[in-house]
Amino acid sequence: AAAPAADSLATGGWDRSILLFRPPADGVPAASSEPPPSKRARGGASAVTAAVAPEELAAAAQLCGHTDCVSALAWPTAALLYSASWDGTVREWDAAVGAATATLSSSGKAALCLDVSLSPATVATGHSDHQLRLWDARS
Repeated sequence: AAAPAADSLATGGWDRSILLFRPPADGVPAASSEPPPSKRARGGASAVTAAVAPEELAAAAQLCGHTDCVSALAWPTAALLYSASWDGTVREWDAAVGAATATLSSSGKAALCLDVSLSPATVATGHSDHQLRLWDARS
C-alpha cells in the first residue's frame, strides 16, 4: 500500500509483519529505458525489451502484532494504516509511531481483503467464510 502523500510504502506478508519503506528524499534513480545489448529482445523495434532491476530499499520500520500472515493493507491517511490478516483480525496502526491503536476481531475467519472509507469512517473486510464485514472505524 502507498501512503497518500506517496512518501512511504507498506508491505505485508507470510512472516506476519508489516514493513514500512521510505524512498530517499532525492527519489529513486531513473532506470534506463534501453536494456544492455545482450538483453535486447529479438524482433526489431516493436519487440518488448527486458525489464531493468528495481532499486532496493531497506525497511525503515517493522510493525508486528498479527499471529498469521498479513493479507491486505490500506493507507487512507498519512497517520493511519490498516492491515487484515489470516488470524481474523484487522488492525489500525499509527504509521508515524509504528504501534497498533486498535484491533478488530472477527469470528476467527481469515480476513482476505480490506478497504477503508473515510466518509463515513468504515472498514470493509472480506473473509474466508464468504462474508463481507463492515466495521465502524470510529469505535
